[in-house]
Amino acid sequence: MTDKTWGGARPGSGRKPADPKDKRVQMVITIDRETRDRLKAMAKEQHVRVGRLIDEWVNGTFYI
Repeated sequence: MTDKTWGGARPGSGRKPADPKDKRVQMVITIDRETRDRLKAMAKEQHVRVGRLIDEWVNGTFYI
């Protein structure tokens, strides 16, 4: 039987590691449904995700 030379891991393939300064973390909170709906609507208007919207608001770059 001959050795197979196809398949398996290849050097340089796969997802590249994220820059540590761009790394995001998860946070679980409990809010009213209406608050969630408003956050989702605001994020959609700004074409960002809710987490980015909150980042901008906390950092003072987005005003409600």
